[in-house]
Amino acid sequence: MRFIKRWHRLKVVCSGGVMLALLVACSHQQPMEKLQFPADESFPFLTLEKTYTGKVDEGGSWGSRLQRLLAGDCPQMPLHRPTGVAVDARAQIFVVDTELGRVLRFSGPAGDCHEVTEFGMDVLKMPVGIAITNEAIFVSDVDRRLIQVFSHTLQPTGTITHESFVRPSQLKYDDVTQRLLVVDPPSHQIFIFRTDGTFMAALGGLGTAPTQFHFPVGVDTDESGKIFVLDGLNRKTKIFSPELAWLSEFGTYDRTPGSFGFPKGIAVSSDGYIFVSDAAFGNIQIFNQQGALLYFFGQTGWQQGEFMLPGAIGFDDQERLYVVDQYNNRIQVFQYYAQP
Repeated sequence: MRFIKRWHRLKVVCSGGVMLALLVACSHQQPMEKLQFPADESFPFLTLEKTYTGKVDEGGSWGSRLQRLLAGDCPQMPLHRPTGVAVDARAQIFVVDTELGRVLRFSGPAGDCHEVTEFGMDVLKMPVGIAITNEAIFVSDVDRRLIQVFSHTLQPTGTITHESFVRPSQLKYDDVTQRLLVVDPPSHQIFIFRTDGTFMAALGGLGTAPTQFHFPVGVDTDESGKIFVLDGLNRKTKIFSPELAWLSEFGTYDRTPGSFGFPKGIAVSSDGYIFVSDAAFGNIQIFNQQGALLYFFGQTGWQQGEFMLPGAIGFDDQERLYVVDQYNNRIQVFQYYAQP
């Protein structure tokens, strides 16, 4: 049986093979129970791989670091209100913390005691969404009504603005069309930019027609460049071509599986399935592109695999699904498996 393991390590700069061997021998690991969805199936949809709550290296002398390492201690800085998550090409995880006005970058070994760098506090007021390209990091700021741009050295380099921005929130970079998509719920639109900030188009407007939205809350794209918009108060997922033509939609308001209560986040897997987080149900639902419910997992709660107001969700290039578990102040990471 494969277990999810929690490795307690601390980054210590030293030289010599003897010390390296000591660090390996003394690092702590605590096996965790594997969670599989569905349970006891030969071909699960997902397994829970990891939970991020925020941990930082507090510094100190070389001796104090070694002492903390041998004790298995992992200094912690909790997330306060995570709202956005993205992963870069180096598999570093970036988490937006709205309440504290910052972004956390998790790096280091594939274990539980990551080195964490925080940035953006000097320029961000109320960050919400994040998207990453090879050249830049984009963070939406609803209070300043703009997109703040950072370099990969975490320095602010510019902004993207639009006169119709009200509260720009969730972001998506589509590497097929090389466009940045900006969700602005109160304006009922998706704004589309080039990564240099050039405005290209706006999708939507208030209404119930196929090409209109009522408080959109999320957006994602697939490997062909199709756009999937989670239309929050219309309780629908709407699908558009890369040229912004309406293709199809599904969804209805109800309290039963396959419907939407309070949808918050959307992500599309590499095999084309649509994942939707729903804060009313405390779960994630999986649909095909015709709107048929394939499976749902999670429930309201604080245990592993449960959620309290699940929000933004997204995949990395290794088919790991990142769920912003907002009121539990954490990010839960699930490994998704394409179905045979």
